[in-house]
Amino acid sequence: MKNEVKSNQSSSETSTKSSKKQKNGTVQKSTNTETNLTSLEDEFVLDEYEAFDDYLEMVIAFGYVTLFASAFPLASALTIICVVIEARSDMFKMCWVVRRPLPEQVSDIGTWSTVLVGMAWLSIITNSFIFAFTTEQMMQVFPSFFVVSDPSILGGDRQHVFAPGMAQYVWAGVFFIEHFLFLFASAVCAIVPDQPEW
Repeated sequence: MKNEVKSNQSSSETSTKSSKKQKNGTVQKSTNTETNLTSLEDEFVLDEYEAFDDYLEMVIAFGYVTLFASAFPLASALTIICVVIEARSDMFKMCWVVRRPLPEQVSDIGTWSTVLVGMAWLSIITNSFIFAFTTEQMMQVFPSFFVVSDPSILGGDRQHVFAPGMAQYVWAGVFFIEHFLFLFASAVCAIVPDQPEW
């Protein structure tokens, strides 16, 4: 008789525990679902992510580095620091500030690729002219093509001007440098494949 009572008590305790577990499990599941819904709802009210601004910032930085490289060669090193900071800020923005974008499969970056290639070709022209006419770099390489002007005549700092009869040689040098760089860039584009073989 005592054994029967003990077995009935243990079976009732087991059923009570299992029902508590089921209730706790159900409560736990509903809490997780509510948490997920809450986070999704919170994210839904955020602004939609727009990639245009991020691309624009990177293209502008690329333009400053390539178009004016001969005027400020240290710009590329400083740009690396700026790009690291920009990547971290974009990561924070995409995690907490804007709605996460839906993944899409694309073959390239679209029109931005054309813009970057155009800037790379244009940078050959701008850097050739900066090298020859706005800095003293060409004067240091070809000192016989230039003379230093008297500051009292032009006012202000001393300036380098073409030596008598040497202007056409400076223009020819710029023309040669520019075309050599165009040929070199074309050869690199032809040799290096757009997609790796592996």
